[in-house]
Amino acid sequence: MSKVHTRQIVIDADIARAAGDTPDVSGVAKSCRDFLRAVLDICHQAVWTPDIAAEWKRHASRYARKWRVQMAARKKLKETEALPVAGLESRVLASNDPGLLPEKITKDLHLVFAAVATESPVASHDGAIRRRLVNSLGKVPELNSVIWVDPANSDETPLDWLRAGAPSDKHRELGYNVS
Repeated sequence: MSKVHTRQIVIDADIARAAGDTPDVSGVAKSCRDFLRAVLDICHQAVWTPDIAAEWKRHASRYARKWRVQMAARKKLKETEALPVAGLESRVLASNDPGLLPEKITKDLHLVFAAVATESPVASHDGAIRRRLVNSLGKVPELNSVIWVDPANSDETPLDWLRAGAPSDKHRELGYNVS
């Protein structure tokens, strides 16, 4: 069997929070745990910025904390600085409902900065930020090619995607099929 291509992935802390050990009716916790386990087992790496580390520290479940320790032990946390993309925040804010509190949008832009800086896909279960980024595509064209995968959305086949080497499939781009 051929070796799977490995990739750096920006993993949102909402996955760390959702991956708790308690059973859930929706299956989100199990999906997030399975996703994290696959990242570890398949030898993908996690992009690790100071903002991502701080968010994980605040929100990670016990399972996710153990996973992070295993990733660190295997040297699979790729520490990097992800500097803000000039003007991105103001353009995203201008593209969305002015009635939204800005922090509802800006709290997760560090994921986008990390993805752009490392040319890595984003794994997040936060549909709200995903929708807000898609709303911004007209004013923020650099978001069009950002790959975004929801580990808890079985329609997106996240485990198959990881096993295939986390390819940059066109249909996973934020700008895919957006008019």
